[in-house]
Amino acid sequence: MEMYVGAPCLEEDGKMLSLSPSKNKELEALPLLKNTAAASEREELFVQKLRQCGVLFDFVTDSQSDLKCKEVKRCALQEMVEYITTQEGVITEPIYPEAVNMFSVNVFRALAPSSSPNGTDFEPEKVKPTLDAAWPHLQLVYELFLNIINGLALPLREEHIASLFDVLLPLHKMNCLSVYHSQLAFCVVKFVEKDASLAERVVNGLFEFWPERHSPKEASFNLIYYITFATRFEFG
Repeated sequence: MEMYVGAPCLEEDGKMLSLSPSKNKELEALPLLKNTAAASEREELFVQKLRQCGVLFDFVTDSQSDLKCKEVKRCALQEMVEYITTQEGVITEPIYPEAVNMFSVNVFRALAPSSSPNGTDFEPEKVKPTLDAAWPHLQLVYELFLNIINGLALPLREEHIASLFDVLLPLHKMNCLSVYHSQLAFCVVKFVEKDASLAERVVNGLFEFWPERHSPKEASFNLIYYITFATRFEFG
């Protein structure tokens, strides 16, 4: 069994295709964030880079097209990932919706048809991932989005804390947790690193979803339980 990971995809005549690339694909390299002194200018430059990265390219039917512009996008994504992981308070009000829009343009897609026969149960542990042709961009898009938590300014706002307890923790209820557990654990631990006082609430939240009759999930829960407490003592 294979799981398709990556860009928008549709099946047409038995062939997997990416969704249509953007019509306006001309990209020029922008100045580096580290070379921009004023905070307001860096914020505007970050927004411009996010908008650049909302441009989609053809990696399937013509992988050699727009090579220069593809590299401009890849470098912009790489720079933003590095910037957001090393700087505090990067995600400001103007940046947040732009980041969400860029992520949605690149990632939201139709799911690939299941390769399992009709009536066959889905077994996440046996899934064999295959990378999308656009993975050089998509990998960085995912990394940037996962690191948004690191860029949140302190003290954390109520809506950010609410997203932890109302969106992230309930994802532990899914039986297919093993498919995305490492990414989910990364996000939860990042919140605790930002604010160690959240650790107790996180652990209590995990107890609500503790999988007493599902061994693979229980092993995953044990891991995040120990990591959360270790993080609390390290940063608390």
